Parts: sequence; C-alpha cells; structure tokens
Amino acid sequence: MSWIVRLMAAWAPGPAHPRPVVLVNGTLENVYATWSRLAPQLRSDGYCVFGFNYGGVEGSPFQQLGPMRDSGRQLAAFVDRVRAATGAPKVDLVGHSQDGLLPLYYINRLHGRSKVARMVGIEPASQGVHVYGLLPLAGRTPGLARHNSRARRTSSTSWPRTRAHSTSPTTSTPSTTTSPCAWSATPSTRTVPCRPYATPYCPSCCDSDRKAVRPVLQIPVAELDVFPGCAVEWRVRAMEPRGAAEAARPRGIASYNQEEGFTTAQDAHGADDPVFVHEVVTFEIQGRLDRPALDSALLYFVRRHEVLRCTFQQLAGDLSCDVLEPDDVALETIDSGYFDSSVELRSHLARFIRKIDALSGLLFVMGAVIGDERTTVYLAFDHLVTDGVSASIAVHDVATAYAAFSCGRQPVLPEAGSYLTFSHEQRRRIGSMDVDDDRLDHWKAFMARNGDFFPPFPLDLGLEPGRMYPAVNETDTLLAEVEVEALEARCRAANGRLFMGLLAAVGISLRKEGGPEVYRGFMPVSGRGQGPYTHSMGWFANPMPIEFSVAKGKDLTEVMTDVRTASSEMRKHVDVPFVKALHLLAPQYSAMSSWPYAVNLFSYLDFRKTPGSGNHAAWKARKHVWVSHSNGICFFFHRNDTGLCVNSVFADTPQARHTKEAFRETLSRTLENMARSGTF
Repeated sequence: MSWIVRLMAAWAPGPAHPRPVVLVNGTLENVYATWSRLAPQLRSDGYCVFGFNYGGVEGSPFQQLGPMRDSGRQLAAFVDRVRAATGAPKVDLVGHSQDGLLPLYYINRLHGRSKVARMVGIEPASQGVHVYGLLPLAGRTPGLARHNSRARRTSSTSWPRTRAHSTSPTTSTPSTTTSPCAWSATPSTRTVPCRPYATPYCPSCCDSDRKAVRPVLQIPVAELDVFPGCAVEWRVRAMEPRGAAEAARPRGIASYNQEEGFTTAQDAHGADDPVFVHEVVTFEIQGRLDRPALDSALLYFVRRHEVLRCTFQQLAGDLSCDVLEPDDVALETIDSGYFDSSVELRSHLARFIRKIDALSGLLFVMGAVIGDERTTVYLAFDHLVTDGVSASIAVHDVATAYAAFSCGRQPVLPEAGSYLTFSHEQRRRIGSMDVDDDRLDHWKAFMARNGDFFPPFPLDLGLEPGRMYPAVNETDTLLAEVEVEALEARCRAANGRLFMGLLAAVGISLRKEGGPEVYRGFMPVSGRGQGPYTHSMGWFANPMPIEFSVAKGKDLTEVMTDVRTASSEMRKHVDVPFVKALHLLAPQYSAMSSWPYAVNLFSYLDFRKTPGSGNHAAWKARKHVWVSHSNGICFFFHRNDTGLCVNSVFADTPQARHTKEAFRETLSRTLENMARSGTF
C-alpha cells in the first residue's frame, strides 16, 4: 500500500469528477487481481482512483482474509488518508463480491456516512452467501445448525440500514424460541449458570498490552450489536423487610436535580405523558461467561454506590431519600429465555429499558445476553441516579469487578464518595437562596439579553408549539483523530482547549446556517470536581448558560478569546443549581414535564478521560441516550481514540431532519477548515 500512498499528494481529483474513488477488493483477492482492468478505465475517464491491500499479510497475493471489523478499520483509515491528501471532503466507494459489504459496514458501524458520497457494489453478497447450496444444507444437518447460524450472523442481513439512525423504540411480544442452553422461555427466578465457562480475559492477570480495537462511542441503542443468546435480568431486593419505624425515618434529602426529576416523573405520569429519558451502557465479556463472577460483580457495583440503593418519597417540603445499607442488598435473577435474532433482542432490550420507573422505585435495570463466545452486559438508569460520566463509571466498575472475581480476587477500586453527602452540601449552600440573592446575577444578566430563561435553538425544526414528536437518534463522525489532534493544536495556539474550539465551531456553523451573531445556549458542567465524587454514580451535571459573539469577520483567535472568557465567567457560577435558578427566576416553567420549546444545548464529553478509558476498546463499551419523544434537538459531542463524533437526538419532522443534516455538514466543514488552516 505504501506506493499508493506516496502518489496521493501528487494526484488530486479534477473538476469533472471532484471526488476520489476508493476501490475495495474482494475476499482472497489483492488490489491488482480485482481492479487491474477497471482502474485504468476509470482513470482514463478522468476519475482519481485509489486502491489498497488489506486483511492479509503484506506482500501476499491473498488478501481480505481478516475479520470484518479489522478490515473496516483499515478501510476507515485509508479513506481518511485519501481525504487528507486530496482535500476532498467525501469519497466514492466501489466494492466487489463479499467486499461489496465492507463499505456498508464502514458506513453503518464506523460512521463513515459523512465521508462517503456514493457507494457502488459490484455483485455484492447483500443477501448473504450459500456456497452453492452447502450452507442451507448444513443448516438442516444435526450438529451443524448452530455453526451455520454463526456464519449467517456475519452477513449483511444482521446489519442496520445505511443511515446510522433510529427512531423511538417499539415493543413486541417476548420470544418463545426453544433455548439450546435448556433455559425456559418463560420468566423464572433460576440462578444456575447457563453453561460451563472458561476464565475470560483479565486486564490485571493476562496480557495487559492486548491491542485496543474499538473505543467507547455514544450511539443509538438500535445500532447495538447484540448476538443471539440467553437473556438474563438481575433485580435488586432488600435482604429483610425494614421495620415500620425505621422505614419512616428518611436518611437524607435528594439533590435539586433529583427533586426536579422526580417531580417531572410525577407530572408526566399524572398527565399520561409518554416522555422519558434514560442512560444506557453496554459492554462485552469475551469467551464463555463465568456466571458466578458476573453475579458477584453486579452485586458489588450496587453495594458500592449509595445512590443505587436509594428510594425516594415526596413528603411535605423537600424530596426525601431512604438508603439501604450495603449488606441489606441482594440480587435475584430472572431468565427471559433464548433469543436467536438481533431484531428480537433489540425488542427485548426496548421492553427491558421501559421497565424503569422512578415512581415505583425501579431506578435502574441490569441484564445480559449470554452467548457461546461472548456476553453482552447492559445497564440502564433513570436520570435520577446517573449522568454522562456515570455511564463510564458503571462500565468500569462492573467490568473490573468481573475480571477480579473471575480470577479469584477481590476488586480494588478508588473510593466512591456519597452522593447523599453531595446533596446535603448542595442544600446547605443554596437552601436559603431567594430571588434577590447576588449569586443569581449571572443568570439574570443572561435572561435579560436572551429575553427568556431558556435559550431557543436558532434554526427552524418545523415544530408545532406544545407538541411532542417521536425522537430520532443518529451518530455521525465529524473528524478523524489525526484531524482532532490538528484542531486541538490550533486551539492551544489560541490559548484555548478543544471543547472551546468545538463550541466556537458550533456557534459559527449555526450563524452560517442562518442563526444569530451571538451564540446563546446551555452547557452541562460537572459538579464532581476532583474530590471524593470523581468515581461516584449520580446526577452531578449542572446546565449553565453561556454566550459569546460569532459575528461575521471575526477570526479564530478572536472567537476563541470570547469563548474562553465566557467559559471562565460561566464556571464562576457553577455552584448555583440550574433547578434552583429555574424555580426562582422562571417559576412559570417549573411545573412543566419538559422544556417549553427547542432549546440550544451543547454537551461535550471526552471518553478518553473517564474511568476505565484504557480498557474501553477491549470491553467494546457503548453509551446510549434513550429518549422516547422530543420537542427540539440536542447535540451530544464526544471524543474517543478514533476521533470526534456527535450523537444527535431530535424531533422527527422533515424540516428537523433537513436542518440537522445541513448543520452537520456545515459543522464538519468548519471543523476541517479550523484544523487545516486555522480559519472558519
């Protein structure tokens, strides 16, 4: 491939065909064997053509022998190199035979859609392969059916549609498929292991230099890879009923976030409002599952975090919180049967997440799909007990504890501070605040310039006032890691940080799309600090107002200076809870179950700096924001080891889809300009 790469800098697309063409050779074939006739013809027709060998030993005539995921990453890296060398924002992909599917994998799973304009498959195996009828025959042969099922799982039929997005989940009836691991399809409370297990990979005891393959990513739940297996659920229960006198004595007071979230749930339930928002995380355990180790890891996780052992009561005044002691908590397991298709499993997962109900006390659910060769663990939380960082903490704690227990050790994790202590300290600082308190001056000044408490999203989404819509959930890659590093260097040169450059780009892009010359929005800021709450589960995020100029004619340094000043001013007032400011300054909105209109929200999280980031790839960790309905649009920006991505959740209207896509394209171009030339 090196000789091809050396030609890139000297070869650029012409005006007749402005996009470079990347040729993807088929299974067992090298780039010459597949494309030696077609490539010269394309070049003579004026196309800028590139090809490369992948999935095999360098120099071997036999290529494309590796796993689809590895080949997909090689294709992603090659596309980024072609784009960087030619300056083209997008490429056209042409694939042959079974590797007419690889471009689809890159587009769907590796978020290459923003970098691909057109994809052509020449005799692609889009409907799977049958090897002259041998695979169907094997499927009817006793003892071979399961192996054939695994082969089918690698075909395109288990992949999502070309656009990497999902709408609100739907439910279906539970599977009644007979379980090959002899578990009943009818829910029960069995606790026996699914099958014999082998000790899995442990980062403490085994090869700690194991190659990382897939960093954590925030994606729609519908895009999650879930392979067939036995579905199991774990539920928390108290070891013994508590006495009436003890149960009547609340142990603490909930935080302002929790009180608002609980009240919102009450209002929504009373109005039969379908809106709900949950945080979901998933990760994988490779090899045969050590079931007792996973049981112990999940129990350890619940006992470790105080907020997961809480129950809430709305009494007179503040929301009260009662806490079970760690030793008073136990887990019971429920077998949901065997599922043999991704569609059934995603429907099961939708039903599983919908069980969360703050009013009934079910604040989180834990489950797994146990397969022959790997297990997918999934944890879903109500917002009362989690935030964005908590998602990474959950994966880190459970996966680390599992590795320890499976190796016969006790987990060793940093101290997790008490969320109730955080709530108590917050109440002590803010409890006496009234509308005339000087600490609200920052909010009041923002409201005076904004004209209201909530900053509106400045672009048209085609929404009817007061109406909720099914939510669309999409994830897109904005920049590859090499481009993110270049952008970060530009930000540092302007005495700023990467999130400041990203926020500047968002403001500039909104203005380019017709928005105002002053960016106003909310930005969630963590209240954890660097103290005892760094490794604690809980709702620490606090939305704060931020505003800065993005006037036409300002250069990168000038806008970055404004963003840095605005960020510094915002952080001076982070101790004022959003909920407290809302109730004091905009009481007309405090009783609403959702924000009154489309609000401008910027959220950024660097997964590389969250607990357990060094093992995210080995765990195949994924984060999901589960939203049922929306009356606006939210952008959740996140960085991992492969680049910068955005998870967009928005109301499902034609105008919102158009606005979102136009904004994403403008934002991508703006970020690329900033990274390459330091301009907008």
